[in-house]
Amino acid sequence: MLNYSELHKILKEKYGNLGWWPSETRDQIIFGAILTQNTSWKNVEAALKNLKEKKIDTIPEITNVDQEDLKEMIRPAGFFNQKSVYLKEICTRIQELGGIEKIDQMKDSDIEDFLLNTKGIGIETMQDIMLYAFNRKVFVVDKYTERFFSRLGIIEPGMNNAYSMGVEIQRNMDLEDLKNFHGEIVEISKETCKSKPLCEICFLRQNCNYEKDLTEP
Repeated sequence: MLNYSELHKILKEKYGNLGWWPSETRDQIIFGAILTQNTSWKNVEAALKNLKEKKIDTIPEITNVDQEDLKEMIRPAGFFNQKSVYLKEICTRIQELGGIEKIDQMKDSDIEDFLLNTKGIGIETMQDIMLYAFNRKVFVVDKYTERFFSRLGIIEPGMNNAYSMGVEIQRNMDLEDLKNFHGEIVEISKETCKSKPLCEICFLRQNCNYEKDLTEP
């Protein structure tokens, strides 16, 4: 059975440096982390493109834009009524603190508290923002992570087990590896380790408990 360090090495050889998060600016990373809730990244890209074309793609601009206009711009990402509220909320709160640079000066625990006390931001979104927008050593634990790790036998099924493993990973990996490892997990989860997995074409099939359980008599 692979451990997470061995797994990361194999995935890195497969995917190379993914350069995650796939956004141009820190502001866009924050927007994307909220917009990607319950939708595909393709839909998020369409919403971000709309914001950029309308020149509403910075935190101050989102703070000041009309709510109804914002809804229309982010419509491709789905749930646009509530996501427009979430975007307004996080951007307004960042502005009230003095801007994104002020948050850079905060301790990790204070940033975490700030984000989790912002409407629309749960654990996964908080971790995305901390890792990719604020460059803090956090391992993102999402449904892909839990499913992937449990199928490989790295953890027992369950989000609490995934969170516990995440704490160990973020303690032992550097920042860039944490960013890439999460990206690698997302990539393989989209390619083969789907909710209905394509085990027969997966390059990890020999290391996977799930595949072995399917094939053993």
